Amino acid sequence: MDKVKVSRRALFQRLNRALAKSGLILKKSRATKYSSQYGEYYAVDVHANVIRRRDVNLGRLGRRNGVLASWERLERRPRRLARLEPDRG
Repeated sequence: MDKVKVSRRALFQRLNRALAKSGLILKKSRATKYSSQYGEYYAVDVHANVIRRRDVNLGRLGRRNGVLASWERLERRPRRLARLEPDRG
């Protein structure tokens, strides 16, 4: 049986609703310099204004918090196309 695909955005929103109960919020790094420091996703404690978790794995955290069911799977990222180099001939 095929599993139902869940987009990263949908899982991100589900997790934020679940984590809000414990005073946490997920953030997504925008700049490359921050993603190398904190990972693509990180969790912030809204009360203390500090980063509590770095390099958050959405799929794993979703399963742990019960927001990603056993019949669902995180949608894979599309492969990035290699940049086309201009012909120099």
